[in-house]
Amino acid sequence: MRVAIVSRCESRSLFIIRQVVKRWPDHLVVRPVRAPSTTSESRSERIRRRVRKLTRHPIQTVANRLEGAAHAFYHWYEGDIDQQITQLLFDSTEPPEFDMNCVDVPWREINSEVTERRIREFSPDVLLVCVAPILRPNIFTIPPHGTINVHHGLVPFYRGEHTLFWPLYYREYDQVGVTVHYVDEGVDTGKVLACGCPEIRQEDNEASVTARSTRLAVRLTCDVLAAAQWGPLPGLQQSREDGREFRHRQRTGWKELWYLLQRDVIGHRPFPLIERSESHFARSDDEPNSDIELEQAILSQVHEMRREIESCRPSGHVGDSLSPDASTDSSSASEAHG
Repeated sequence: MRVAIVSRCESRSLFIIRQVVKRWPDHLVVRPVRAPSTTSESRSERIRRRVRKLTRHPIQTVANRLEGAAHAFYHWYEGDIDQQITQLLFDSTEPPEFDMNCVDVPWREINSEVTERRIREFSPDVLLVCVAPILRPNIFTIPPHGTINVHHGLVPFYRGEHTLFWPLYYREYDQVGVTVHYVDEGVDTGKVLACGCPEIRQEDNEASVTARSTRLAVRLTCDVLAAAQWGPLPGLQQSREDGREFRHRQRTGWKELWYLLQRDVIGHRPFPLIERSESHFARSDDEPNSDIELEQAILSQVHEMRREIESCRPSGHVGDSLSPDASTDSSSASEAHG
């Protein structure tokens, strides 16, 4: 199967992409990159401009400076969290060397004709999206088996950006999770293929929750891609009216400070939860929807054959004990201790 991937390739996305590429080596990574900011203003000109603002609008200028300080704190905090995530995922402060078939595209040109032509020339069966700009129909309709997004949040409750931070901020710990879904014209509104919630521990912070969610996302994504190689999947339609959508600008330094105050000063820590997941991509009740469930189905058939053999043996013979089979119902939630 040929897999095209659109991603910023930061630590958590890179961890997922490396596992996908190991399994489906015929790949193309399209990496959106932001152009560096350019300014011709000298330091003295910048100081004079700020003095003029302060003399004309002193109150507004002071308020803007305070907001700027909070914004600077947010960027420092975000960088520290990213470093912790990298350490937890790769056991190093730096991610591994990027050695994939990659094409860099300017951020604002991700939906351009040039990008569209490059993806069409690769002719992917599936397009995988992992932390990337919003794609338009000319891009996400290219692959015949669909475009699949790995969303670090539970839909429809948390759509948009920073959707692992916000449930921690609002202390809705049972809604911390990841979703693998089809891409449509909305923001995280496509049909859900799989979703899951990581194990939550009382000492967790945003970095540890993100790292554990990323490892869960790898398993769910590989299961979905294994099923998608045979064609489009049905999925579970989600309601567009329910839930919330968060924008990048909503996460400010003041929000970071309030979250840290709740966690480290007031003592609002997460309550423990076990890992759980569910899938919604089986094409029929009798068809396994992942490699794991295919293995379980085969084991179930083997156990059934063994039971038939045991029934044909003399009554004095004691057969081997059999362990109960795992359910293959794609709509039920599976639970496992992390």
